[in-house]
Formats: sequence, structure tokens, C-alpha cells
Amino acid sequence: MTTPQNEVRRTVAVSDTQRIPDMKLVTLWTHRSLTTTPVRWRLVVVASSIAQVLAGCVTTPEFSGPCDQDAFGCDDGGELVLDAHCSNDEPLMVEVGQGRDEFEPLEAEMAPEIDYGDQGGRHVFLAARVLNPDPDHGTFELGFRLAYSSPDSGDALFERVLVVRGDRDVRIFEQTGMVLVIDPPYDSTSGLLELRVRDSCGRIADASHAFVVSER
Repeated sequence: MTTPQNEVRRTVAVSDTQRIPDMKLVTLWTHRSLTTTPVRWRLVVVASSIAQVLAGCVTTPEFSGPCDQDAFGCDDGGELVLDAHCSNDEPLMVEVGQGRDEFEPLEAEMAPEIDYGDQGGRHVFLAARVLNPDPDHGTFELGFRLAYSSPDSGDALFERVLVVRGDRDVRIFEQTGMVLVIDPPYDSTSGLLELRVRDSCGRIADASHAFVVSER
């Protein structure tokens, strides 16, 4: 594109924190043609408009991804360290559920609620409950598996394993707000949510929940 002889091109940078959507540079044109408004006055008007943009008069939507909503920012916590001196051999008892801020049990055949992100993605907030944690060992390895079944599109499996650290000497341990990004088949009819928990004493327990996908 060529610049007309009677026009001046001015490019003004916009800061990243207040940028105009899909534009990092704003290109402005001022005319040199003889009009009743002087060129200098036109530039003052342009500068005033830019100042309003930078001052926040023009706002842009703020998008958040799944990791911004995850309880751990998508940090899976490394590896579980086992305590060889732990002698607790009581069978571990666990439950699997959902919930961002509090543990929500899943009723019979109830599918986990799908959260639709700002940019079109889908995820679920998973939750785990340990009914009899060892009072001196509050660290757990949580392994989630979420499977969707479709007679036409096939099956889809989504997994996440993370290590979480809770408070010691609690009667019941709960962890919520764990994000699992999913992309199930559009024609899914059923599914299975599974949880395997291992504590630092080496105890292992499983929980599962079968569900039916309602028609969309």
C-alpha cells in the first residue's frame, strides 16, 4: 500500500497489557489537505484518542485457560515419596467425585459436569476424598481416568496423575478443583470415571463411577 502524498503515516505502539484486540500497532492517517481544521489540531485529537486507549477507556476481554482455574495451576506435584517406616496396614477407603471448590458426590449414572472454557475448550473439575488418611502421612498420589464410549465414533480416554499434599492429622482428606482437559466424542453415550489413590504408606485404593451421557 502506498502512502498518498497529502497524508502522513504515524504508527503508535500499544502496550501488551492494554492492547487492542489482534493489533499491536495502531496506524493513523492525518490529511494535509487544506481544510478548516489545522493539521496540528488534528494531531492533538489523535493523541488524545490514543491516551484514552492507554488509560483503559477501551477494554479488551480477558481470557483464562484451564490451568488458570486448576487448584495447582496444572502442576502435578512430582513423585510420591514412600515412607518405609509407616506400619499402617488398614485398608485405604476413597471416593471419586467432582467439584471446583467443594467435593460433590456423583449420583447414580450422573455424568461429570463439563465446563466450557473461554476459548472453546472443555474440561471437568475432578475431586477425591480419602476417608481414613494416616494421621502422620498427608501426601497422596491421585490417578484419574475418564473414558467416554460411542458406538459410532469409538472410545476416548483422558488421564491425569498428580501428587497432592494435605494437612496431617485430619479425619477425612478432600482435594477438589483438579482440572482434566477432555474432548469426548460428540455422540458419546456412556462413560467411566476411575480414581486410584496411593498414600505415602504404600496403601492403594480404587474408586469408580459409571455414568450415562444425556442427549445433547
